[in-house]
Amino acid sequence: MQKNRPKVGIVKGNYQEAYLNIQRLFELINYTPQKSRIFIKPNICGKYAPDSGIITSPELIEALIVFFRNFFPEKEIIIGEGSIRPKEMEEIFGIAGYREFEHRYQVKLVNLDKVSRVDHEWKYGNIRLPEFIHSCEYINVAKMKTHTQTTVTLCLKNQKGVLNLKTKKKFHQKLNLHSAIHSLSSVVKPDLNIIDGIDALEGNGPVAGGQKKTANLLIASKDIWAIDNVAATIMGFDVNEIEHIPVVCDYMVEGENIWDCFNPFKKPQSPITVPELNLTVHFDKAVCSHCTSCFDDTFAQNLNSIVNEFVAGNKAIKKNVILGQSFPVIPSNEKVLYLGDCACEHAKEYDLPYVKGCPPEIEDVHEHLLVLFGK
Repeated sequence: MQKNRPKVGIVKGNYQEAYLNIQRLFELINYTPQKSRIFIKPNICGKYAPDSGIITSPELIEALIVFFRNFFPEKEIIIGEGSIRPKEMEEIFGIAGYREFEHRYQVKLVNLDKVSRVDHEWKYGNIRLPEFIHSCEYINVAKMKTHTQTTVTLCLKNQKGVLNLKTKKKFHQKLNLHSAIHSLSSVVKPDLNIIDGIDALEGNGPVAGGQKKTANLLIASKDIWAIDNVAATIMGFDVNEIEHIPVVCDYMVEGENIWDCFNPFKKPQSPITVPELNLTVHFDKAVCSHCTSCFDDTFAQNLNSIVNEFVAGNKAIKKNVILGQSFPVIPSNEKVLYLGDCACEHAKEYDLPYVKGCPPEIEDVHEHLLVLFGK
């Protein structure tokens, strides 16, 4: 019976050691690809630099590609990802450092918002998934990060990236987000899962609101539930408190010991408070990554101008930004801004400032933030 328990491999090292560590991980968990085509799904959630700690590092992906080219040269390799702004995916691949793989290794980069899809039955009826998700050797390469809505984003959460734009929004706005992420693993089952925990993200992730953290870990398993249990534990979280990860204990850890790798991450906030700017950001489970990423990116890209307005304005007045479909009562002596289509109808009803869009345009959000922080 023990030999049937899923294996989770853990190795320590940096990106320069990634190629050798990939080989070691595959030996630890007895992994060999079985299909003629390989589909790699990284986490590239926007226009972020390779060393940001926000995206799956291209150095790790390159090590993976080189391994397959050396030992399985006949296999076709596809790397696919989607974006909250599908038209920007080509640019995103370039900024992330993935574009060069096309010519260097004859790898195909695919915008998942443009691929053919087929219907699958699941808990909530019908779901449309990329055709090659089952015909290819599916390798799910997540980033070790915290998340303000799901506590962590690891391999289970990374699978949400294979969905089309409409279904991603549905997960947040019409379904129970945690249950939907969990249930997705019953119809989308990776052949291999890897977590890039060399450079990770803690605090108010999963994007620019978090802080980069170097953990120097790579984790791999054929079992998506087991790997997320191990990674979340290493990050210092109680898996019982993470709604989308089913608690499992019957797995074998190979390589490093979990507790030798234990490295608690700063926990995400809800709501998010920024005391130095007298700001509170309110959100609920219904807000999707379209609005949260837009807000985080706007803030990160325009921090200097926002701080300048804050310094010049009335610093004593509390500022609030609201996203999603739940609306806390804001005292009349505080300032407020509503972001996204989910929130703007409420703002219109009470004649309050808002930025519409799903997601809103960064330029519009920036303009309204300057007003929020100004005099």
